[in-house]
Amino acid sequence: MDNPSVSCSLSWRDESFLPNLNATTALYYFCQLSNPFYDRTSNNEIAKMQRLDYSQLSTMVGLEYELLVAQEPFLYVICKQMRTSPTTATPITYYYIISGTAYQCPDVYMLIRNKLTSALYCLNQGFCKAEEYIKLKESMKKNLIQQKQDDPGSVAASMGNIINSTVKEFSDQ
Repeated sequence: MDNPSVSCSLSWRDESFLPNLNATTALYYFCQLSNPFYDRTSNNEIAKMQRLDYSQLSTMVGLEYELLVAQEPFLYVICKQMRTSPTTATPITYYYIISGTAYQCPDVYMLIRNKLTSALYCLNQGFCKAEEYIKLKESMKKNLIQQKQDDPGSVAASMGNIINSTVKEFSDQ
């Protein structure tokens, strides 16, 4: 899972395991080989193959998964971390299991990127509307100027003056 945007759109679920999902089994559930989020080179896999208890993971150096939060029966949070000593581990990625389905938590970069993309889309839409408004004002101005030239004493002439001043104020801003 090198591409965070792809992995954040993935989910994983194992129907056969779900009846047994609880705080004790959540980490075992997550650490199945069929889970695309699970790294087979992790200490969890080594512990499984050597039939060690997961409590011994803290003595091993390397990549591991740890259950951080368990709010039975619906929510479990798992941390993928790099353990450098029995007391030090650096978080890499967080995953959550909601009602048996595992997802990767988005990182701060992805959250900010998505918010900025949304904001830029709205700004672009605003600029498009402003451009339409300006084009409409310019075409109205041209029509009124033409009418003004045809009949200098008409209402169109006075409206043309008003629109000219409005457009000038708008363009000065």
